[in-house]
Amino acid sequence: MAKHKPKDAPQEQIQELRIHWSENGRDRKVWPEYTVVTEENLAGIVELLKAGIGRDVLEVKVGKGE
Repeated sequence: MAKHKPKDAPQEQIQELRIHWSENGRDRKVWPEYTVVTEENLAGIVELLKAGIGRDVLEVKVGKGE
């Protein structure tokens, strides 16, 4: 049976989005392990993901609102 949260429970919100870059075809000495997604770098990240090999991972950190 699925577990459901009560409707009056505090809502969880996205706290951070980041891309964990794949090591395949990239030099770890110059390429970062991950990049935090912001409005300023979103367009560039999307272009890199389009050109990539599809092994990069979007990580979503979720938590309770303050």
